[in-house]
Amino acid sequence: VSWTTFALLKGNCIDETAYFLIQPAGGTAKAIKTVTRDAEGNISALVTGLEAGVSYSYWLVSDENADMSCEPVTFTLATPYEVPNMGFDSWVNLSGDTPMGTKSYTSPNISVDNVYWESGNRGAAAASKTLTSETSETALSTSSKAAQLKSQWAGVAIWGAFAAGSVYSGYPISVSTSGAHLMYGRPYQGFPVYLRGYYKYTPGTINYREGKEVSEEELDQCIIQIALSTKQYEVISTTSEVVTYPFDDESVFAYGTYVSGTTEDLTGETHTEEILNGYAPFKVRLNYKTATPPDGPFYILIMASSSRYGDYFTGSTSSVMYVDEFSLDYNYDAEAFSGTTLGNMTPVNIND
Repeated sequence: VSWTTFALLKGNCIDETAYFLIQPAGGTAKAIKTVTRDAEGNISALVTGLEAGVSYSYWLVSDENADMSCEPVTFTLATPYEVPNMGFDSWVNLSGDTPMGTKSYTSPNISVDNVYWESGNRGAAAASKTLTSETSETALSTSSKAAQLKSQWAGVAIWGAFAAGSVYSGYPISVSTSGAHLMYGRPYQGFPVYLRGYYKYTPGTINYREGKEVSEEELDQCIIQIALSTKQYEVISTTSEVVTYPFDDESVFAYGTYVSGTTEDLTGETHTEEILNGYAPFKVRLNYKTATPPDGPFYILIMASSSRYGDYFTGSTSSVMYVDEFSLDYNYDAEAFSGTTLGNMTPVNIND
């Protein structure tokens, strides 16, 4: 069972001293003696430190029985799909239908022919507002642009609504005077363990709740989410109906969420790069529901919003979030699989 940088080796042998040898194509075989056995002779081992795109062969051997011979099993770790423009360096102008006719709006994509990301800008364009925009206020010196997400009241004349600044992998199905109907998820291949990146957040005091103007002491919060699913999902955020992404659905096999009301580094890691402009690094661990990766195509949702409950027209018109240099980390982490049988196994790094 192979993921992106690790694999679960499986075999069956009555020899209680049997273990695995694993060998990369053109490389040297490595002994994997940390194995799990059961009463039926099933043997398994979790091997990490593998390389995507490389073919490996593995087989069972025994120190007690040198004549034991097993046919090698060969597998190749697929190279993960590269999500375009995760650094938010490229921006283009798109156009789409709005309640005020066809409008042009800015979008964080490489080109009009390669649209992977969207925001609430299409709907807000009807009110001549921009919720998500490019900025040169970046987290790293190597980054040319970042995304600024600003929660606002977006409307004209007698219609309008509170709207959060956001970016998400997906596309709008329709926008109207009452809100938006969106599709969350883009085609993807790979099994990341963390979503990483940099963010900066200034929360405002919540002044809209469920679309109504209020006066409260509670501060707004930002949110960053990631999910892997075998389906795309329609998300509805209108004044008459709200349908959110179903993270608990059985088709969603991994997910993670980061919520904060401030800018803080909770990674617990030492960072060698110079982080600029008051940003902080973040990492969102994906929690996998299965020890076996799904077959067939699937989809990735990556989403960030300047108001945690923007889907419910709740937040602050003073909340501003910056995000920059998102990336996906594929290295094994036992906590990501703590709810599966992999979480109980001792991993063996092939490079040790």
